[in-house]
Amino acid sequence: KSSLFQAFAAACAVDGSAFEAANGTWLQPALRIGVVECPGSFAYGEPLKQMLQVAAASFGLSVQCSIHCAEAMEFPEDCDAFIVSGSRQSANDPDEWVVTLQRNVKEAVLRGKTALGVCFGHQVVAAALGGKVVANTKGWELGVNGFDLSAEGCSFCRGHIPDFPAHPRLRYSHQDVVVDLNSEVSGLR
Repeated sequence: KSSLFQAFAAACAVDGSAFEAANGTWLQPALRIGVVECPGSFAYGEPLKQMLQVAAASFGLSVQCSIHCAEAMEFPEDCDAFIVSGSRQSANDPDEWVVTLQRNVKEAVLRGKTALGVCFGHQVVAAALGGKVVANTKGWELGVNGFDLSAEGCSFCRGHIPDFPAHPRLRYSHQDVVVDLNSEVSGLR
């Protein structure tokens, strides 16, 4: 978990600024992360907030997390990065909150914010940035699977975590899959 935090925190570094405290030590400003909870799954907000705070502390950093309800059209505006949670919805659903979420994700990324999508969240991020998300021909999939990272994915992850595996095993649950990314977007896989 701390390895994931280390890579995410490194990707979120806005300007590398640090402050010098009165005792001469350097302090990094708290990383501000917004968690967008989507309906139809478990409540990701508090567990993610706690995990991020513990992981940050292990690196001598701090995190300020805010939790936002996607169905209520809430989105983190004052953050360095944001995480979009899972949901049983489809990124292609015409529901107003899904459409609004995709618009907010696109606008935030264009403003230079770092995005991380979990399950449904990664499909929303891909769709918002011009990717193609389709119904999985296998139907719902649930389990743990190994994934091969692309050369760019390995380089990115190992640039932040030297011992990051080239074939990580991850939990997954989805009914949709991302089949194409916008040519300006790089996938880690």
